[in-house]
Amino acid sequence: YNESGENKTRKLSLVLFDAAIKHVSRITRVLTTRRGNILLVGVGGSGKQSLTRLSASIHSHKMFQITVTKSYGINQLFDDVREQYTHAGTKGEVCFMFTDNEIKSESFLEYINSFLSSGEIPGLYATDEKDAIANDVRLVAKKESGRDFQDTGDWLWRFFVNKVRARLHFVLCMSPVGDKFRNRARKFPALVSGCVINWFFPWPEAALLDVSKQRIGSFNIETDAQTKGRLMEFMSSLHRLMLEMSKEYFTRFRRSVFSTPKSYLSFLEAYIAVYKEKFQQINVLAV
Repeated sequence: YNESGENKTRKLSLVLFDAAIKHVSRITRVLTTRRGNILLVGVGGSGKQSLTRLSASIHSHKMFQITVTKSYGINQLFDDVREQYTHAGTKGEVCFMFTDNEIKSESFLEYINSFLSSGEIPGLYATDEKDAIANDVRLVAKKESGRDFQDTGDWLWRFFVNKVRARLHFVLCMSPVGDKFRNRARKFPALVSGCVINWFFPWPEAALLDVSKQRIGSFNIETDAQTKGRLMEFMSSLHRLMLEMSKEYFTRFRRSVFSTPKSYLSFLEAYIAVYKEKFQQINVLAV
């Protein structure tokens, strides 16, 4: 993935522990299934987007994610979806990743719900655009359908829609925190019924230790190997302790405090940054 020219500006720095590999296996299995769509449920920073990008790259799927701006609305969403529709219907596989942070309006989910349930989004194409698509897919449809081919606009449009449903894979990344996820699942049932659901649970102790070893193990610290090993173990146990105290805090005060894997990574990076800064200050004073 990192060696691909398309991903020069978005490198992935991953530690593929057992749980992460299992997630990648599930996502790739769905992406290689006809009409395969998946709902990834987990708190922010648990690796849903990074593992989706890796999974799409494994099978050379086109990766797409909308870029939300202040002026982004239904028209911009339709333009983006139309582009992916055309690519999926005439060229190849598309992985369309959509996160809950990109939901500027609940109507966005209404259109995605429509695609997941029927494969079509009302009002996405005008009549003349449908006719143009029918002309574009006529030769391919005739070649692939054989005796079943029908040279009518409706039949060619249905052929195109079936191609899109088979090749356009939605990956929805949602957080279960709060009431929004529950309400959206109730209002838009295809988000659940039309997708494979994969839950991202808190990282296990072994995963925390693996990440700590990868981040701190490669960092030069002025100490012996034994002390450095204990430091890496302490980092993982500290995060686990934080999760336990968060549960106790919720039990006592009914307030939730979330410490995500992304928080853990930020904690490790902060430790390295502070160590570098203080080490440099001490060296300056020593001189």
